[in-house]
Amino acid sequence: AFNSREGINQRRDWSVHPRILGLPPQSQGPLKGVIIDLDKQVEFHMRDLGWDPTTCKPTRGKLLDLGLSDVARDLWPA
Repeated sequence: AFNSREGINQRRDWSVHPRILGLPPQSQGPLKGVIIDLDKQVEFHMRDLGWDPTTCKPTRGKLLDLGLSDVARDLWPA
């Protein structure tokens, strides 16, 4: 929540070395031809955790479920 409030946890700030994503893809072995779609993986992960995939912030509902109404007010002002 601190990072989100301070603007640190923005999706555009993340970077992964292309080799981790399979770029270029392996030409042999168990990962031959495998390329990871990072955008889809991040979106799935965010939604599963109860975070907004666009803003990369915990959703207001998730914060309220966790009893963090003060944090919800800070991150999601009315």
